[in-house]
Amino acid sequence: MTWQEKLETTRRFCEQDDSLENYFGTAEGAPEEFMAALRDRFPFVDDDYLSFLRVSDGASFDICTLFGSGCSRYRGVIVELESLADDLEDIPEWEDIATENQLIPIGKTAWGDGLLMMPDQRIVVIDYIHQIPGEGRTLAQSFSTLMEEVFMGPQFPTIVAPDAWTPDSEDAWTHYLHQQGWWPEGNDK
Repeated sequence: MTWQEKLETTRRFCEQDDSLENYFGTAEGAPEEFMAALRDRFPFVDDDYLSFLRVSDGASFDICTLFGSGCSRYRGVIVELESLADDLEDIPEWEDIATENQLIPIGKTAWGDGLLMMPDQRIVVIDYIHQIPGEGRTLAQSFSTLMEEVFMGPQFPTIVAPDAWTPDSEDAWTHYLHQQGWWPEGNDK
């Protein structure tokens, strides 16, 4: 099942059942002008991220938030990039990258780690304070893999750490992933 199908299935589920209201959220699509500006500023932006923004201007998946244009309730990518440039201006490894548009901050984890799209379209998770750009851990090789396999699939525990999830960590979101068959029971590590 594609990420688009999973997203729509989850939206429909939430219309009938409020058990995920604290774990999942979406918005109306982002303005086309924003997506054109994003493509101009970041020529390497993954087409699937732009497709996502067309259907939802940001989103939340349990412990992660995806940014959008800033026109919805979700933080804007450009605002986040400018904030990073200001916050990290005294760290040379970050200053050059943030000011030269060499990465796209597409989201954050609940504990503040960044989700970055790199020029090769990989999605990495990084602790801005303790790591420099090259030290981030790859979550997915593309945005579609992030959506299909990580946020809404069997690789969900890799957001925290590959071996950190236990059945005691189950919440409404992970239960939903199991229930849908997107993260099969017994495939918990």
